[in-house]
Amino acid sequence: MPPNTGAIWLTVLADLEALVKGQLLLPHWRLGDRAGVNLGLYLQDPGPLDAVRVLQGSGIMPYAQKGTVFSATA
Repeated sequence: MPPNTGAIWLTVLADLEALVKGQLLLPHWRLGDRAGVNLGLYLQDPGPLDAVRVLQGSGIMPYAQKGTVFSATA
């Protein structure tokens, strides 16, 4: 295994936990880099999502918030 594999996986798991808890936001092209989709908020009361409306942006507006957005490069 490459060096630091364990530490990298722990970081990945911590980021996933933060996404599920709503501490990190999922990026969405309509929201820019200072806002995103709160997955934790959606998971508290999941409902049907229309794929077209989610991609277009109107379907995620109830879950959109300003905050720290997840970045794969961070």
